[in-house]
Amino acid sequence: MELQSIAYIPAPDKVMLELLKKKGNTMKIFKCHECGYTKEAAELPQGYVCPLCDEPGSSFVVADASYIERKHINEPAESPGEDTK
Repeated sequence: MELQSIAYIPAPDKVMLELLKKKGNTMKIFKCHECGYTKEAAELPQGYVCPLCDEPGSSFVVADASYIERKHINEPAESPGEDTK
């Protein structure tokens, strides 16, 4: 059986994860796949585009707590600035 561990989680994802866990599953955070911009909403309006990079709403993923945790499972446990040589 392979152990899964959550490695270092960068500050923006950690803040988002804590916010999602605090509010429960009652909200959605949509994250732009291209630039990382996030928007809290029940649903993205039809025709929505990212205000930072002009990607269409279809490029957004729903970033719930499980999405963020899965993103960091079994990644190398290193923090910014740590020498990995």
